[in-house]
Formats: sequence, C-alpha cells, structure tokens
Amino acid sequence: MAIGLDKALWDSTIRFSMSVMTTKEEVDYTLEVLRELIPMLRRYTRH
Repeated sequence: MAIGLDKALWDSTIRFSMSVMTTKEEVDYTLEVLRELIPMLRRYTRH
C-alpha cells in the first residue's frame, strides 16, 4: 500500500528491508533462495 501498488497485486509482493548493516553476502544468499522458491510460490494463487 505504501508504495502505491495496485490493490490487485498486494498478494504477489515480497517486501525486504535493508540497512547499512546488510552485507553483500546476505543479499546474494537471499537472491539464491528466491531463485529456488519463486517457481514453487507461483503455483499458489488466491481465488
């Protein structure tokens, strides 16, 4: 809501928070895990 996204897309978003303490390794790990999870998550939809 805060970023002005259309309400129809709210259920298909993932929000990340980072700080100056977030390391490149943490970001890389997150991206690696998402690459594995996103195909599975796309199978689930709300009707």
